Amino acid sequence: NGKLLGTLAIVHSAEEHAEILEAVVAIAQVAVAVLLIALVLVWFAAGRILQPLRQLAITAQSISGTDLTQRIPVRGEGELAKLAAIFNNMMDRLESAFISQRNFVNDAGHELRTPITIIRGYLELMASNPDDSEENLAIVMDELRRMSGFVDDLILLAQADNPNFLQLEIVEAAAITQEIFDRAQALASRNWQIEAAVKGKIVVDRQRIIQALMHLAHNATQHTETTDTIIIGSKICQGNIHFWVQDSGEGIDIDNQQRIFDRFARVPNRLRCSEGAGLGLSIVKAITEAHKGQVNLYSQVGVGSTFAIVLPLETV
Repeated sequence: NGKLLGTLAIVHSAEEHAEILEAVVAIAQVAVAVLLIALVLVWFAAGRILQPLRQLAITAQSISGTDLTQRIPVRGEGELAKLAAIFNNMMDRLESAFISQRNFVNDAGHELRTPITIIRGYLELMASNPDDSEENLAIVMDELRRMSGFVDDLILLAQADNPNFLQLEIVEAAAITQEIFDRAQALASRNWQIEAAVKGKIVVDRQRIIQALMHLAHNATQHTETTDTIIIGSKICQGNIHFWVQDSGEGIDIDNQQRIFDRFARVPNRLRCSEGAGLGLSIVKAITEAHKGQVNLYSQVGVGSTFAIVLPLETV
């Protein structure tokens, strides 16, 4: 009711005030020091963690069309180490692809240079000696046909990875085997035999498979003599269909059995000088792999060779 009941007095000394102030300053200084130390530790930790990323950036910037040899050191087993390993694997594939492409261009240029030189020489000869023009023209036309075939082979290999490369259809396996046997006999005089012709319908690109098998048959004639035997056959085994060409020729040594499927690869041939560009077996491999199959080679020097195209069986 407005009456004074009592008085509350709060008293503190100046010394207590100074102590509290000193405590607050000390706490603030410790907090700042701890924060600075934490920032330094985080900075060092972040530097170590991000070092592979910086190395990745430096390596990526140093890569050029002429130098694909740069790699990132892989340390530890963490996620960044996995990233570095993936990057290195990618660079290995890119380097291999660039080397393959460069060799392909060099080899293609060499293969084209030879017939061009021959054609130019005979054209100059025709100009200076018209009397032999008919014979020289025949040689020029033969070289042009060889160049055309070579270019067609290059186009086929370039298209092999195209999704529309194959035109699949339902065909009789026995009919393909018989057709190859009939066509192959025109390649060269050999003891041609048909060992087996499996019956059944399969789903393949008929023209491509015949093309691949004809390459194998032609390859067999290049490594056999007139008295040798070449056997053609087909069978179904373990869910796959096998088409094979077997010869009793000179055989292929173990060192060359994998290399011969490379583009422009040639195996030393004691029987004759091959007229091809070394693309035949590459084409066989490309066609077979487009069918998700594989080419198997069984060969022994002095005994002969068997090339088998093995395709996953899709019957209807």
